[in-house]
This record gives sequence, C-alpha cells and structure tokens, in this order.
Amino acid sequence: MIICFTGQKGGVGKSTLAIAFANYLVQEKGIDVKMYDFDSQQTIYQRWNIDNEHVPGDKLYEVNYIERDNNIFDVEFFDEHYESDEVIIVDLAGTQDMIYTDLLQQSNFLILPFEYTEFSMKSTLVFLYVLGQIESMSEKIFIANRYDKGYNYPGEEFFNGQIKEHNGTLVNSKILKRNELQKITTKSLNYAQKKAVKDAFEEMIILMDIKVPKN
Repeated sequence: MIICFTGQKGGVGKSTLAIAFANYLVQEKGIDVKMYDFDSQQTIYQRWNIDNEHVPGDKLYEVNYIERDNNIFDVEFFDEHYESDEVIIVDLAGTQDMIYTDLLQQSNFLILPFEYTEFSMKSTLVFLYVLGQIESMSEKIFIANRYDKGYNYPGEEFFNGQIKEHNGTLVNSKILKRNELQKITTKSLNYAQKKAVKDAFEEMIILMDIKVPKN
C-alpha cells in the first residue's frame, strides 16, 4: 500500500502529520512502515537524522531521501507495493512538477492536510483541479489540521462540499491546534501527541483498510 502525504501549499503541517502517522502505525498498531522523503526540503529526512543522533531510543522505521535524479517510483515499484499489505509512506512535495505525476496518479491513497483558511482552501482546490487534469486514480483523503474549535470558519461548509463534489473523503475527526505536535520526533509519540491525533488516525486506518496485526 502506497500512501502519499501531499498538497499544493506548504506550511499546513504535511510533514509533521506524515511523521505522526508513521509513528502511530508502528508504536500503537505494530505495523511495519517504510518512509520515503521525496520533497526537496528534506524535512522528514533531516528530522530523522537529527533524531538518530540526539534522541534516545530505537528507530521506529527507516527514512530514505529520494533525489530528483534518482526517482525510484517506476512501474516495478507500483507493481511490487500497490497490492501489498506493507505500508509505504511518501512525503511528496507540494508542486505540479511532472516528476511527481506517477505517484499522484497511482498511489493507493493521497492524504491532503489542509487548514480552513482562505489561502489553504483555495490552493487545495487548485490542487484538486490538477489531480483531475492528470487523471489521478488515487483515493483522496482530506484531513483538517490546526483546527480551532472555538472559531467559526466562514468557508468550512462550502469547502467540505467541494471535497465531496470531487469524490474526496473528509476525515470527520479534525487535528486541533496543539503546540505539542511541533515537538514531534521520528522516535515516538508522547501522550499529548497521541491524544491529539488518535481519533483522526483511527478513522484513517479504517478508511484505508490498513491491516493491523492481531496480538
């Protein structure tokens, strides 16, 4: 199974949620994960290297940084992993560069974090248009991040309708604003971090039918 965290706009917590989801699958569900960083900013890869040098504890998973000139995501990769129960998580740059087209077209799932801000919603709708233009066959799952439940977002209802209209699936549980998530490492989720993501991630596991090992 190939799961891509992607989107048009940076700064919505895409890489942080990718790390948190990988941590949750390994730590809480006992699921083996392989992580690929295919974003030129190398956010996850650099975080992983720093954690391995300075944060106590064993690695939860390996992170491979994929350079533009060494794109491993070819037909053989999709043939090997698309139908597999093995979970592959890819942090994909928020860009329309053609080098990312195969992943956007053929991954099992695209996870699109967003915020209910005007700029984030507009850029996400533009990205949806791009996915339509390249005829992406991937299932699209949208997750609201940094949500302030005390604020009335004026565009929330309209945007949710647009997701449905474009055959996307909206995770009902939102990731609330939590400073604790900014302190995340690739080594573990602490209690507060786990509490912040648990409901949304449990819902995503069900939506993607990720096989959880029996104890």
